[in-house]
Amino acid sequence: NTPACAVKAIMAGLRGGSIPSYYREIYEIVCAEGETKVPKSICVRLLLQSKLPRDVLSEIWQIVDPKGQGHLNRDSLYKALALTALAQQSKPLTDKALDQYGGSELPKPMLGDLSDLRKLTIRVRRASHPTQLGFTYDQLLALDTLYLRIIPGKKGLILKHVEFILESHTHGTSIQRRYSDFEVFHEFLFARYPYRLVPRLPPKKVNPSSSFVEIRRRALQRYINIVCRNPVMAEDNMVKFFVTFSGKDFQHQIRAQFKGLPDEYVTNPLAPKAREFANLDLQKQMSAIREQIRNMQASLTALREVAQRMTERSISTADDMNTIATQLAFIGSETRPSAAWTQGGDNVWSHIKAGLRSLGSYFGQLSDKSKEKAAQESEGLIENISMLLAIVNAYQDLVDRREKGVMREHQAAISRVHTLKKHQGKLKARQDALKSDWVDTADQLGDQIVSEEGHVQSIEMRNYFSLYCMHMEAQVVGANMSQFGLIMQDMVDTQVRTNKQVQAVWEQMKPVTVKILPPTTALSPTKKSEWDALPTF
Repeated sequence: NTPACAVKAIMAGLRGGSIPSYYREIYEIVCAEGETKVPKSICVRLLLQSKLPRDVLSEIWQIVDPKGQGHLNRDSLYKALALTALAQQSKPLTDKALDQYGGSELPKPMLGDLSDLRKLTIRVRRASHPTQLGFTYDQLLALDTLYLRIIPGKKGLILKHVEFILESHTHGTSIQRRYSDFEVFHEFLFARYPYRLVPRLPPKKVNPSSSFVEIRRRALQRYINIVCRNPVMAEDNMVKFFVTFSGKDFQHQIRAQFKGLPDEYVTNPLAPKAREFANLDLQKQMSAIREQIRNMQASLTALREVAQRMTERSISTADDMNTIATQLAFIGSETRPSAAWTQGGDNVWSHIKAGLRSLGSYFGQLSDKSKEKAAQESEGLIENISMLLAIVNAYQDLVDRREKGVMREHQAAISRVHTLKKHQGKLKARQDALKSDWVDTADQLGDQIVSEEGHVQSIEMRNYFSLYCMHMEAQVVGANMSQFGLIMQDMVDTQVRTNKQVQAVWEQMKPVTVKILPPTTALSPTKKSEWDALPTF
């Protein structure tokens, strides 16, 4: 053990030396926001990055945590970093170890890439809090972003099909997939993760129209992003295989590699501890969460319908502006001479036609701006609402799946045991009057009860695990609710930006309308105000 005087001397040396910015950077990484203590589990992982022998690391830990508190404050962490640097230089950890740094910068240990340290710290902190998601919305987005693009032209000799390019930002891959690949993947994913947010797969259609294909492309893109931004499923080898495998015959390969893979309950190390996490309070909370999810479903559905109507109005406005532009161009381009009796001896109509031709181009611009607005509303507002609605729908499906599956199976198993015990009681009451083969039947019934009770316990543990998963997936939904703020921000920004652009075109049209008539036949102020009353939205 390091003497107490040596500990004090080393602390004094730490206070005398200059603290490198490297120390502060590490402290900000390993210390959670709003806290001042770094847990031992994270400190140990940090010091292991030094590659020092374990006996040396133990000695350093005894110095920095002599009372065995199981955590370090900022000064103790700095001391550990300084001692680690000295140990890496093969210098002894004595009471005079830091004396040479009085007034100069303390040594910096070699701990590898700090980005790796940041990821390591996050993993350790999440592992130490198994009932907390530990992911913000931005961190979920950082797991991956995938894009799905349609390959032009349909494939196949007889039955034509559409193929897509699937690009993964995280894996840096660009591969080909078709809808039937998603179907097979969905089947395996559903079997592997029955208690997770597996989103709905969009419908299939023979000889689909181009508009249907585009709608399905967007739905499939949402589908794979939801899967790859789920903290559990994102780490699954099967999911990684789907977004990275570029070889031939994907469907055969995924079946060959992952057929017979057990579901998450069998492989998750937290499954045996699920009873500890799924307490009575959690069950009460889940009841309230289910009600919130139903309300959110209804609200998001209504908002998406409004967003769709907004887009339809923008498209309608674009069509109207284009019609005006077309008609003005037609009238202004009329080349046949007007009858003399219609002109009244002047050339006003020719002057007006020239002005109408000029106005036509402005209305063409208004049509283009409205189309741009419709596209931004469709690709931004509607798509973001649809993504959030798909996540909420997936959670509602999870709730229904659990209630119709493991919960119902659990209740049925309990009912079977109760019925068997009831029959066993009747047989035992009449045992003296029964023949031996009836007694054997009673004994067999007892064996069956034991078997059924074991089955009940197994289903009960699965039920607890499913409840635990629902709790964690509810936090995934909660983290994604940050998207609601982005949705509203995007809607306001789109309306402000596009409406300003449209208004600018209207403003440019005003002086043109004034010049439509020759100066000698200028409109009276009252008439002129009608032109000024054009809408400026």
